[in-house]
Amino acid sequence: MVINGKINSADTYGSSELFVKLWPKLLKAAAIEAVADSPENSSQNAVALADIESFLETAESAPVKEERTITDRIHMVNRETEKSLFLTTLDRGIVLHKNYLMK
Repeated sequence: MVINGKINSADTYGSSELFVKLWPKLLKAAAIEAVADSPENSSQNAVALADIESFLETAESAPVKEERTITDRIHMVNRETEKSLFLTTLDRGIVLHKNYLMK
């Protein structure tokens, strides 16, 4: 998601079914955040693909800040840099969700 020409966040899911189920809520949340953060005279500059790729790659390669076992199946890994936070949720080692957040 890009708001006012700045990278905000990204989500990926381990299955298209999960994404399709969550899509309406994701879209609504993104729209609300965009309206709330929209200054009156903002420029709507496009973000370059290279910037998005760099954001994702940097977040994924960040040092692990925390690992937690939630249940016997679910495990979470949090990575953090000065500018981003990357959360991964796994079910027996299979990725369920990746959440990329710009600070």
